[in-house]
Amino acid sequence: KLKFWVMENPNGMLRYFLGNPAFIFNPCDFGDSYKKETFLWGNFNEPKKNPIEPQSGEWNIHAKTGGKSAKTKELRSITPPGFAKAFYESNK
Repeated sequence: KLKFWVMENPNGMLRYFLGNPAFIFNPCDFGDSYKKETFLWGNFNEPKKNPIEPQSGEWNIHAKTGGKSAKTKELRSITPPGFAKAFYESNK
């Protein structure tokens, strides 16, 4: 009976267990210039999108780190700052 909760997962298998996500976004929807489709489930206020065009090559983690290294995984796990700020503002 939580009033607020959210679970995040990049586009993957979790939707087959939890059903359709409540919200889908790419970092470029919130001003960060790359794509990484991400799903959210939960009870929260949806942040307002302010999309920009993703920049080709600006955020190519695999090219910067040499592929599926630990550093690649670490960089990909960082919450996009534009989304974090928008989500905070809509749920504070």
